Amino acid sequence: LMAVPLIIFISWGTWELVGKLKGATKTLTLVALSFLLVFSVARTASSYLVVSPTLRSNDWDQVFKPTVKAIEEVSSTSQKIVFDTSFSEPYIQYLFWAKYSPTKVQAVSSSLALDYYGSIEKIRFTKLDNVYFELVDWPTRRGDRGTIFVLPNSKVPPSEFITDPKVELLNEIKNTKGEIVYRLLEIK
Repeated sequence: LMAVPLIIFISWGTWELVGKLKGATKTLTLVALSFLLVFSVARTASSYLVVSPTLRSNDWDQVFKPTVKAIEEVSSTSQKIVFDTSFSEPYIQYLFWAKYSPTKVQAVSSSLALDYYGSIEKIRFTKLDNVYFELVDWPTRRGDRGTIFVLPNSKVPPSEFITDPKVELLNEIKNTKGEIVYRLLEIK
């Protein structure tokens, strides 16, 4: 919010400074300021278009769109889908990307305790249809038959499920760098 007045004051001061200069000093200052402007625009464009997609792709929550799509593909065949909440609040992204009906959201949210300053756990969605949002302890939950788990890659390494005949890998969700972020695992 303070950026606009700051830009105005810096521009005005620069304009006054350049106006007081004469000859070669004025030309040299204008060239330096032009170079600084072009450099700043190029650096911003590079950061936005090149650096951020590769270095900060996990911070963008962009993996939720394909994750929700994968959940929707299997939701009709499973009685219970559990989405792990250890790194974020995926119910917000689920509501958005699944285009969840506002009427249904209001019905569910009216049953929540709306004590904003109390426990945050009381105001979070824990269930939307057959999708549950909870912290998953994989070693204790891996025996829940008929359940599909949406777990972060860091929580369940491949060695935990590849050799287990009761666990089937349904899908792997990758970020823009090709790294696996989420896995959908079904317990048979």
